[in-house]
Amino acid sequence: MHEGVNGTSGLNALINTTTEPAGANCANGGTKIETGLDANANGVLDAGEINTLQTKYVCDGTLGVNSPQGPANGTQAVLINGTLTNQFDA
Repeated sequence: MHEGVNGTSGLNALINTTTEPAGANCANGGTKIETGLDANANGVLDAGEINTLQTKYVCDGTLGVNSPQGPANGTQAVLINGTLTNQFDA
């Protein structure tokens, strides 16, 4: 059995997370998640390397009534990749 020649090294996938202000993408603010391949192998996801078709948002919900900032007995809705979930305050 003969070994073949090593191929070229692949590219690393990188992720950026940044705070998303309240606005069109997240009514109450949240986190923006950007992904892409590190084409120049510098260990940083540069603007030209971001795959904008894969950008996602994890949005903050409205304050639940049992949260430290809200009144008692409520829920907090959170949008995760387009799916709305409720987090119930205990």
